Amino acid sequence: MKATIDAAGRIVVPKALRQALDLKPGQPLDIRAGDGRLEIEIAPTAMQLKKRGKGVVAVPDAQL
Repeated sequence: MKATIDAAGRIVVPKALRQALDLKPGQPLDIRAGDGRLEIEIAPTAMQLKKRGKGVVAVPDAQL
């Protein structure tokens, strides 16, 4: 797929890719450049362990 950079330096991720990767507005992404390439990767979600009943579950920080 192709994308362009606008005058403000923004790149729009095509809708088909956003849907396929379940990307949401405001979702953090990691961006790297090297060897003539630009790589965009979904940033890992910070998790915390919380007690739930008799067990422990991993909860994304955004839900705390």
